[in-house]
Amino acid sequence: MKKITNFLTPLAVLVFVGSCLLSIFCLLVVSVRLFGTEDEMPLIFYRSMDIPVVSVAIPLVGIMLFAAILLGLRGKATEAIKPTIIERAATRSASVALKNEESLNKAA
Repeated sequence: MKKITNFLTPLAVLVFVGSCLLSIFCLLVVSVRLFGTEDEMPLIFYRSMDIPVVSVAIPLVGIMLFAAILLGLRGKATEAIKPTIIERAATRSASVALKNEESLNKAA
C-alpha cells in the first residue's frame, strides 16, 4: 500500500495544480466576456475545448486520488498502532499479576 500511496501523491498534486490553472483560465474567459470585448474568440475556444466538462472531471479525478491516498495512509496508521496496543496489554497483564502476587504475599 505504501508504494501505491507514494505513486499517487505526485499525480494528485499534479491534478490539483491543473485544476487550479483551469479555474484561472475559466476566470479569464469570463472576465474577458464580462468587460465587453466583441471578439467571440475566447468563448469559441472555451466551448471547442469542452472546458466545462473538463473543469468538472479534473477535480473529480483529484478527489478520487486523494481518497485513495488517505485510505493508504489510514492503513499505515493502523499497522503502526497494533504493536503498541499489544505491548500495552502485555505490560498491563504483567502489572496485574504483580499486584496479585503482592496482595497474596501480604495476606500470607
